Amino acid sequence: MRNVSLDVDDRRLDDVITQVGKGKYRIPEFQREFVWDRTDVVDLFDSIYKSYPIGSFFFWRVPHDMWDFFRDVDELQQPSLEEIQRSEFPEISFVLDGQQRLTSLYVTLNGMKYADTDYSRIVFDLDEETFKVAEGKADHLVRVCDIWDDKREVRDELEGDRYEAFTDCNDALTKYELPLIIVKTNEVESVINIFERINQKGTRLSRFDIVNATFVFS
Repeated sequence: MRNVSLDVDDRRLDDVITQVGKGKYRIPEFQREFVWDRTDVVDLFDSIYKSYPIGSFFFWRVPHDMWDFFRDVDELQQPSLEEIQRSEFPEISFVLDGQQRLTSLYVTLNGMKYADTDYSRIVFDLDEETFKVAEGKADHLVRVCDIWDDKREVRDELEGDRYEAFTDCNDALTKYELPLIIVKTNEVESVINIFERINQKGTRLSRFDIVNATFVFS
């Protein structure tokens, strides 16, 4: 592939989530809809808490003339294109691989609803040190979004092992490092080739999706 560069970098989860909130990491139009349910997300957080790898994330640093081709997902509440253009460091990267994981992390850590599913109900059991979907309220269950925000009014009501479990979970989440691969190129054909190769062994995307992506950018 000509005129393609790759930057490989490990970035903390708190930094990645911040960039999503600023609208700098976006979902392109050719990606499928978010489909993970909350049990999938629970497993994802369990892996992060235990410092297991959850796979790399591929992004494409998008040329300015292609910024319009992202999917505007209302549930994510990201800034508009105009707001990004007015920011101090305007840039957008499209998620080529890792969309389901990234969206899962973002909506859960921010306690959001997506497609009528409430991801704020994903909690951390302070006694068992496990993640689960809460059916109700209990003293030993704390919403993941409250741990992420390190809410003082929640944390300071805890004592002993529960207080320690809260702070340990916050530390594990915020400092967890994600392997990011940033593709830099102005050649759409190269991006489609990369997109196809990293998805060809899975079932996430079909040949139709790839062909449609080519049409979108033509």
